[in-house]
Order: sequence, then C-alpha cells, then structure tokens
Amino acid sequence: MEERLLFLLIFVVLIILIPLVPRFVQFRIKVLRMLKWNRLADFHEKYFVQFVMAVRIIMALIIIFLIVLAFLV
Repeated sequence: MEERLLFLLIFVVLIILIPLVPRFVQFRIKVLRMLKWNRLADFHEKYFVQFVMAVRIIMALIIIFLIVLAFLV
C-alpha cells in the first residue's frame, strides 16, 4: 500500500510540473550563461521548443510508467 501511495504522489507532482517545463528550461539557460557556457546556452535557446517538448514527453512517459506500477503493485 505504501508503494502505491508513493507512486501516486510522484505522479501528482509530475502532473503539476508539466506546465512549468518552459520556465525550467529558461532557468537552465540562465544558469548556463552564468557559468559562461554561452555556446550551450545558445544551443538551448535555438532549440527551445524541442527541448521543452522532449522534457514533457519524458515526463509523460514516466507518469504512464508510475500509473502502471501503482496499479500492478
């Protein structure tokens, strides 16, 4: 029962974080600029939409995996 609750809690947190992904990527770009990694920051800015979509897809796959685990355990 505890594992199911943990999986569902992580599931809820990930669902809440999906709309915030663009802000996380923008924050990453700012951190890269502070570290003087301008080429990598420029690469992130150039492919911003693709990065956001990739992170959202990965999060969705993790959510689906957690749902399956929650109901199989």
